[in-house]
Amino acid sequence: MSALLPSSFIDIHTHNSHLVDGHFSIQNLILNPGQEILLTDQQYYSVGIHPWFLNQENLENSLELLRSLAVKTNVLAIGECGIDLAIETSVELQEYAFLEQVKIAEKVSKPLIIHCVRAYHILNELLGKIKPKSPWIFHGFNQNAEVAAQLLQKAAYFSIGSDIFAKNSRIRKSIGSLPLDQIFFETDESEYSIEEIYNEASALTEIPLNELKEKVYRNYKKCFE
Repeated sequence: MSALLPSSFIDIHTHNSHLVDGHFSIQNLILNPGQEILLTDQQYYSVGIHPWFLNQENLENSLELLRSLAVKTNVLAIGECGIDLAIETSVELQEYAFLEQVKIAEKVSKPLIIHCVRAYHILNELLGKIKPKSPWIFHGFNQNAEVAAQLLQKAAYFSIGSDIFAKNSRIRKSIGSLPLDQIFFETDESEYSIEEIYNEASALTEIPLNELKEKVYRNYKKCFE
């Protein structure tokens, strides 16, 4: 495992298992019914039930498996999990699965990595009602400043990925309005490296790269340790 240092490029959400010197990455594993989950001692993980793969018949078994994995020391976060209004799976089932994972995150005191598509109003309301102790981190955040402001009032965090390179993306326009003490960066499934994402964020915000890395390092220490 790569050591976490103030100079590290921290990638809190990636599907890439390749380890790189100077990087500190959290590999995301999705609990998919029938798929074996293998954790190695060489990597850090987040593990969760993604709304795309929800299955009513296997949900309780998946939740039980998640509870057993959540306590492992190299599982640093729960998720990605959340609500996606662009899929056919019922909102009721998605919300149930999400809230069960919220309970797990709260029990093990680990952050929640959130997948959200067209459902920020729902998750914003839940965040206000639940008032979780464990941080909620919206991964792949690509919304305008108004949406961000509503979530910021409830102490949410945002993880910014490759959308930052899209010229007309909302996050490219709104990143300057996000407080540095509530952001992270990620590669997810993109071909961009975490260095490229950090560098683009540094250029857009006019914040020196070393200062940006230090800020994210502090955010990590606050949320994950």
